[in-house]
Amino acid sequence: MGGVGQEIRARGSRAHETRDRIVDATIQLLAREGYGSITTRRIGEVAGVKYQLVHYYFASMEDLFIEAFRRGAEENLARLAEITDGEASLHRFWKVNSDAGASRVMVEFVALAQRHPALRLEIAAYARRFRAAQLEFARAALARESLAADHIPPVVILLLTTGLAQLEAHDRLIGFTDGHDETRTWIENWLAANTTPVKE
Repeated sequence: MGGVGQEIRARGSRAHETRDRIVDATIQLLAREGYGSITTRRIGEVAGVKYQLVHYYFASMEDLFIEAFRRGAEENLARLAEITDGEASLHRFWKVNSDAGASRVMVEFVALAQRHPALRLEIAAYARRFRAAQLEFARAALARESLAADHIPPVVILLLTTGLAQLEAHDRLIGFTDGHDETRTWIENWLAANTTPVKE
């Protein structure tokens, strides 16, 4: 009996690993090549599995996209929670919200969501959770710097930082980066002059 049980567990472990590889490959393709490159054959190539397994593990491409989005979303929430556990600062807030690479993947998911209603609902639900966590962190960071929320509203800080990252992600899709470096440099200089650095 022990041998049979071990074989079933091993099979289950391999299945879980294969499923993970398919999801990882999907995220990699979105980040590197964009949603237009997503086919079951291409996913199979990157994952190192037979492309037929994509349909075996996922009833539809929409199901796969939702699973891939959830993985990235949970990682983002965990990263924000980890930073929030430390000392809140505008420096850290800028660092976590200005990641153009992460925004690039989000841009691709939003593009996919135009054709996949269930994915659109998933993104909206996540956005509400993430924005609530971001606003909580922004309020704590402003309080640490003794900056009044009515002078610099937390939601304005949030939208300026995330908006810049998303704009950069859009621009880079067409190879346009004018003003990106100058804007980032200005923000970082402002932070250095007006806020208290936090040791990482």
